[in-house]
Amino acid sequence: MDWTQALTIIFSTVGVVFIFFIYLMSRMDNKFAQLLNRMDSNHKELEQKMDSNQKENNAKFEAMNGRFNGIENRLTSLEAEAKNTSQRITDLKTDINQRLSNIENCVIPRKVFHFEESHKDDHEEPKEN
Repeated sequence: MDWTQALTIIFSTVGVVFIFFIYLMSRMDNKFAQLLNRMDSNHKELEQKMDSNQKENNAKFEAMNGRFNGIENRLTSLEAEAKNTSQRITDLKTDINQRLSNIENCVIPRKVFHFEESHKDDHEEPKEN
């Protein structure tokens, strides 16, 4: 074998390995590109789902916020009613006490000078025989 033939075989073997290497690299690039495309599409779908979920959650939050505001308003009005009722009860107690005082003043005299027991027939008059 001549040195030219040996170099030709070496170069052709290196060339075949190099071409095979380039083929594998291009295949890996294609698979990587496909993987990136799938990841991008999945990422976009996930973002869309998250956006729709966030919008749905915001709507639910607003509904709950409205309910809480309504309950808070009702509680405030109930609190005001309770205060008014308490004030009316206090006024009613005062009025009843004043009426009772007036009735007591009418029934019981202010000054009692002297209480005497009723006269009993302790002293019997002598009977005439």
